[in-house]
Amino acid sequence: MKLTDADDILISGAGIGGLTAALALAKIGLGVTIVERSPQLEEAGAGIQLSPNAARVLVELGLGPQLDIIATAPASLSIGPLSSARTLATLPLQALAARHGAPYLVLRRADLQTVLLEAVRKSPDIRLLTGRTIERFTASNDGVVANCRTLTDQITEHQASALIGADGLWSAIRPSVGNAASPFFTGYEAWRALLPADQTPGGIAVDTAEVSLRLGRDCHVVLYPVNHGQFLNIVAVQQARNARELRTRHDWSHAGLPAELGGLIAQAEPALADILKAVGSWQVWSLYDMPVANMAQGNVALLGDAAHPILPFMAQGAAIAIEDADTLSRCLAQVHGDRTRFGEALARYAKLRQRRARKVRKASRKNAKAYHTGFPWTLARDQVIRLLGAGGMMRRYRWLYGWKKDL
Repeated sequence: MKLTDADDILISGAGIGGLTAALALAKIGLGVTIVERSPQLEEAGAGIQLSPNAARVLVELGLGPQLDIIATAPASLSIGPLSSARTLATLPLQALAARHGAPYLVLRRADLQTVLLEAVRKSPDIRLLTGRTIERFTASNDGVVANCRTLTDQITEHQASALIGADGLWSAIRPSVGNAASPFFTGYEAWRALLPADQTPGGIAVDTAEVSLRLGRDCHVVLYPVNHGQFLNIVAVQQARNARELRTRHDWSHAGLPAELGGLIAQAEPALADILKAVGSWQVWSLYDMPVANMAQGNVALLGDAAHPILPFMAQGAAIAIEDADTLSRCLAQVHGDRTRFGEALARYAKLRQRRARKVRKASRKNAKAYHTGFPWTLARDQVIRLLGAGGMMRRYRWLYGWKKDL
C-alpha cells in the first residue's frame, strides 16, 4: 500500500510522548500519522507520577475529566531514611498543585496510555498504524518520505512534511539529526511492582494520601497508591550486582528475583521490609543515561527518551516528554501551518528543549548522589532536608513544577 497523500507530521513511536505529541499537533490543525512497531500497545511499568508541569499539558488537551477518574491526587510527599519510620520533611503536594495551577497526580502508566490512546483514536486528524517499523527514510527541505515494513513484510511509503522520533532510548531516528550520543548503563536498576492493597502484610494500610520516599545506602524506595488505593506502587532503585560487567548491555527490562533485593531489604525498617518481602513479582528496568545533544536537523526532530533519557531521581522522565510535545506543537503553530517553515520551527523547538532537558538531567543526577550517599554524608544531607522543610523544597523546585510554556 502506498500512501500518496502527504501528512503534516509523521511520528515514530506511540509511547506516552508520541501519543501526547499527536494530540497536541492535531489540536493546532495538523494531520498526524503515528507509526508504532508493536502490534499491540501495552504500556510497561507500574505507576507514574505526573507533576504539575506535565499534568497541565494533559489538562489543556482536554483530558482532565479522564485523569480525574484514573488518577489520585496525593496530599503530601514524605521523605525519610530507609532504616526508620521517622520523617525528615513533608512536601504538601496539594498546596504545590494549587501554587502552580495544575494537579499533582499518581496513577498506573497503563491507565494513562489507555486515556491517550482513546483520545488519539477519536481524533479525525490522527492515524495510528501499529505493527510497522520505519526501515529507512529520506529528508529534504520539501519534507520526509519514509518506508515502513509491516509484520507481513509489506513495504508502505509515508510522506510527511516532518518526522518526529519518539521511538525511545534506542531510537532509530536519532542518528539522522546528527546526534552521535549513545545511551550508557549507569549501573543502577529500578525494581517495580504493584502490590494489591489487601495483600499488604500485617494489616499495614495503604495511605492513599501520601507518596513516600525512603533513602538508603546505594539505594532508595518510593511508594504511592494507584487506582485510588487499590494497589501500592513500589519502586526500589539499587546498584546492579554486576554493574561493572554490564556497562555496555542493551537490555531494557527483565523479571527480577526477590533474593537480589536482600541487601536493600536488610536496610529497611521492619514495616517497610515486610511490604517489600510481600511482593511476589518484580520487573527490573536498567537505568540508562545520555548527554543531551542535537534534537533536530532539517525536518526531523526527536522527543522524549529518544533525545534525552532522564534518570528517575526526580520522577520527570515522562513529564519532560509531555513538555516536549507541548513545546513542539507551539513552535509549529508559530509558523501557521507553512510547511516550508517547519524546519525553522523544529530548530526553535530543539533549542528550547535542549536547555530545559539539560537542567532537569543535571538536577536528577545530583539527586541520585544525594539519595544514595553513605555515612557520614547522610548526616549533612538529612540536616539540609530538615532545614529546607516544606517551604524550602517548594521554592527549590519552583523552576521545575512551575514550568508553563517554553515560548
